[in-house]
Amino acid sequence: MPALGLRGMPPRGKPADLVPYVRPEAIHTAMSRVPSLRLVLVAAVALIAAVPRVPAQTLGVPLGAFVETGGGAGFILALSNGNVLVFEGGGRINAYDSEGASLGFFSFGVPLTQLSDGRVLVYLDPNVNVHQPDGTYIGRFIAGLNEPWDATQLADGRVLIAEYGTTGDGRISSFDPDGTPRGAFAPDMIRPTAVLALQDGRVLVWENGRAQVSAFATDGTPLGVFRRLSGFVGALAQLPDGRILTAGLGAQGLPGEVLVFDPDGTYLGPLTEGLGSPFGITVHPDGRVLVVDMDDDTVYVYELRPPVAGEP
Repeated sequence: MPALGLRGMPPRGKPADLVPYVRPEAIHTAMSRVPSLRLVLVAAVALIAAVPRVPAQTLGVPLGAFVETGGGAGFILALSNGNVLVFEGGGRINAYDSEGASLGFFSFGVPLTQLSDGRVLVYLDPNVNVHQPDGTYIGRFIAGLNEPWDATQLADGRVLIAEYGTTGDGRISSFDPDGTPRGAFAPDMIRPTAVLALQDGRVLVWENGRAQVSAFATDGTPLGVFRRLSGFVGALAQLPDGRILTAGLGAQGLPGEVLVFDPDGTYLGPLTEGLGSPFGITVHPDGRVLVVDMDDDTVYVYELRPPVAGEP
């Protein structure tokens, strides 16, 4: 995978093959050719600027910084024992306790997921390796994957790994818990970067190349588009109450956002405001949401307000 701090950052703007946008110089040319249009646009811009913007209702209660990393922060994974793994500069994974106190070095690589038996999958090119929750190396899970970005485990034990691919040949691959390959769960994907098994058995996949989150049944049957989004989604997560979170970099240099959805894809609102480039996200066993903002290499903590009838 194009690992953060190892092979360069993913693009922070909207990829050129996604939704087109109007360039500023094109607007300037159009207005210069149509004076009346220019006057209308200038007046409209002035009117919009004069109207106070009402911020969207945020669903998260900020609890402050969990940890200020040493730089290069990106991926994050909360473990069942309450510890938190953070990918930081130099390709290192560092561990922290539930309050953000450092527990030291965990391993090199990128944390992918924790399996139901407690083992942790870590991608260290060219292998996906297995570690104990304390970082002890167990062995190799699988080798030779095509740029793995994320992983999740189904209720029946199967492990799904998102292979980003190199030339549009991405896919979601399936494995037994011991690493035995079971073939493609979802082939023909275009740059998938996040995969998440939901509580109801569905699987969500973010495809950067199609700018959408797609849903699948547990046998890999496509269930359609869950949600179309712009920008670059780095991670998906689900709260104990079923609500779904997406964290991603903004399109065309705009600030990124963490968005909250119902399990049916209904948009509920943003988690918070003020984050620059939220990329990694994880839900702690105690229900708190931890978000990595790559702009300042800080992990922030939030609690989500309970759902209210009629929201948003």
